[in-house]
Amino acid sequence: MMPKVMSKSWNSYWLKNYLLDLLFPKYCIICQKIGWNYLCLECLSKVRIERNIHCPDFRCKRIVRFGNYCIQHRRKSKALTGVLSLSNYKNRVTKELIHYLKYEGVKELVGEINKLDLSKIKEQIITKNSVLIPVPLFRRRENNRGYNQSLEIARIFSESFKLPIENGIIRRSRNTKSQMQIEQDSDRVKNIKNAFGINDRCAHKLKNKTVYLVDDVMTSGATLQELAKTLKQLKYPPRRIYGLVLAKR
Repeated sequence: MMPKVMSKSWNSYWLKNYLLDLLFPKYCIICQKIGWNYLCLECLSKVRIERNIHCPDFRCKRIVRFGNYCIQHRRKSKALTGVLSLSNYKNRVTKELIHYLKYEGVKELVGEINKLDLSKIKEQIITKNSVLIPVPLFRRRENNRGYNQSLEIARIFSESFKLPIENGIIRRSRNTKSQMQIEQDSDRVKNIKNAFGINDRCAHKLKNKTVYLVDDVMTSGATLQELAKTLKQLKYPPRRIYGLVLAKR
């Protein structure tokens, strides 16, 4: 009896979505072509995947392993070990994907990430004793949006890289202005300073771990640095802390 019930449930779900797509057809966010997804295959293929992993410092073009900061910029990085980026924010499709996911409430776009070639970044991921931590949103902002896009992205990476997610250890203790709306790097640092808190009851889970902080886009790196600094203050801090983002600006 169970397979029959599941079949009816699936058929109802499929029929409901099929009728909704007929009544309210989806348009590709780039070319406006009507289809079954918010990003058609032709436009999705235009996402430029980073083939070389460079030092996360924006002024540096050195190719590095695992996204680590190069020797020259390692000291400036302080708490953050490095950053891995899937694409570049200058790519139009990448930019629009992040915009619609982050500001227009098109949560379904997360599924398009899973269709991208993640093999290059997967080669650079340290999988042994590692965890993913999505950058938290302030509770009111997450409630208004209906989801945390960083958590949704982390779920895609978790499935692809076989890494667990720890979502309850870090919280956003105060609301902040969007970093992308701030021009000066120094103002970004001030904006995000002391914006995060730790759930002490769960913090022991990060002892000697390699942590990947998952976010949609890295602008100056101030948010990732502040998060890393907060984690480094733990009694038993992570061994390494990386950023893992869809794109760098």
